Amino acid sequence: MDSVADIFDKDRTDLLVEAIREYLEETAESESFQELVADRYYDDRIGFETVKQLVGAEDAHRLLKSDLQDEALDVSPPEDVDIYEGEGTTADGR
Repeated sequence: MDSVADIFDKDRTDLLVEAIREYLEETAESESFQELVADRYYDDRIGFETVKQLVGAEDAHRLLKSDLQDEALDVSPPEDVDIYEGEGTTADGR
């Protein structure tokens, strides 16, 4: 590690920080990482501000918006609830 740092005329700490920063930038652009971030957001494990920090503001909005458009909600209507309590009328008063 020290030899590589010497070649780049940097100290070992700067070399490691730069390598980690580059790795994180590449990772943030990967689809699998962005899906993981979205999953964590929908599981309430991270907030929207954290999503923006991890993938950038523009990608955060795009990622979460496309997630909502891609998958229909799999929610069936309740069968044991009469929301109109037996008195349903239409918009034209019938």
